[in-house]
Amino acid sequence: MTTTHATRSFASLRQIDAGALNVGYADAGPAEGPAVVLLHGWPYDIHSFLDATQLLAARGFRVIIPYLRGYGTTSLRSSNTPRNGQQCVVALDAIALMDALHVERAIVAVSTGGLAQSILWRRSGRTAARHSFR
Repeated sequence: MTTTHATRSFASLRQIDAGALNVGYADAGPAEGPAVVLLHGWPYDIHSFLDATQLLAARGFRVIIPYLRGYGTTSLRSSNTPRNGQQCVVALDAIALMDALHVERAIVAVSTGGLAQSILWRRSGRTAARHSFR
């Protein structure tokens, strides 16, 4: 039998308050390993990174895969927060998540586009490397 993303999942999901959001995320690999943040794009979710997560974690990376705004278990912490999916907001959400997790620097990869990643790279100075999957 072939296993598909529909039948596979992460072992567990965590929740953390990060900026304007309560973020649902998967965290794999050693906590002390170099951090990799994987950001999914529409219409995908964190499960699009299942295979990459296993490979990176096996090589000693800490892999953090958050559900972005409007996906999975991530929710707005206040009803007054504007609903916004612009790329600059995604980048700010990623920085807030890194702050909440006490991650100073990370490799950031995005599944679609590259604007959020570029904003994160230029504005924060906290990305160690960047890659965009298309």
